[in-house]
Parts: sequence; structure tokens; C-alpha cells
Amino acid sequence: KVYAVDLYPYPPETIINNFIEVGLEKYLEVCKGSTTEWAKKLSNLEFKFIYIDADHSYKQCTEDFLLWNQLLERNGELAFHDCHLPKVAKSIQRNVNKSQWELVAKIDRIMTFKKLF
Repeated sequence: KVYAVDLYPYPPETIINNFIEVGLEKYLEVCKGSTTEWAKKLSNLEFKFIYIDADHSYKQCTEDFLLWNQLLERNGELAFHDCHLPKVAKSIQRNVNKSQWELVAKIDRIMTFKKLF
């Protein structure tokens, strides 16, 4: 299941239509609201993959990492979007402990880490 969490200041039809086009709409749940709010609402779940596209502030990127990494299964992967931006890069550098996370890939503006614990 894909939980697409966003404030959605725009209609979420674009993401919905993308899933409809490939026949996967039954796997999509649009979650309108803050990532902080939804991390708490989904705290009973465990994820294999989490993609963080925070508001690019150090504070929110760090908060998203701290909340969402708790929901990630061991050997699951967590990706950060816009890792080239200074505040996002600083959050990653300060929070992603190299002994607990392994860099899987850095492609353009996305860094993906594997959870080792």
C-alpha cells in the first residue's frame, strides 16, 4: 500500500490519475495533512520504504526523519528528496548515524539509506 502524505494545497488528482493509469489505484491512500500528523496516525504500521520530501527546513526534515524512521522495518529503505539543499543536507548529516544506516544510492537530488537496526 502507498500512503501519499501531503498538505495537498493542490488537488491530489495528479497522483490518483497516475495510479489509475497503471491499474494500481486500490493500493493508494491519499493522506491529506501534515507528515507529523500522519506519522502518528500510521504509527501502528511498519514500512519497507519511506520517501521524505519535507518542506526543506532543518527542523521539519529532522522531525520527519525522527518520526518516520521508527515506522521503518529493519533493512527497509528511507529516501530523502532535495538532499542537495543545505538545510536538508545538514539534517541528514546530523541524524543519519553511519553505524545504523547504509547509503544505498545518491541519484541527483535523492539519497536513499538502508536501516541496519
